[in-house]
Amino acid sequence: MQNPLAHTIAEACERARIGRTAMYELINTGQLSARKRGRRTLILDVDLVRYVQSLPLITKQSGTGPPTGSGTDHKDGDATAREKPSRRAHRGSAS
Repeated sequence: MQNPLAHTIAEACERARIGRTAMYELINTGQLSARKRGRRTLILDVDLVRYVQSLPLITKQSGTGPPTGSGTDHKDGDATAREKPSRRAHRGSAS
């Protein structure tokens, strides 16, 4: 099946696998061209493909393993990483 000539914002987000806010940011910064048809914003398929193809390639560096997380995943059993801050009683409130 052939791709449509143009996409709505929602369709372009789905096709490029990016969020709506990121899509509008690309348009507002000029990284992605968009066109207006009345109130509807359209993105040409060729422009969307060109943008995705312009993204940097991931290259594996020698001696490194797979990419790791951002360090926010605490699976090592460190309970302190998951503790919620204690709630302090509000002073001066009527009980």
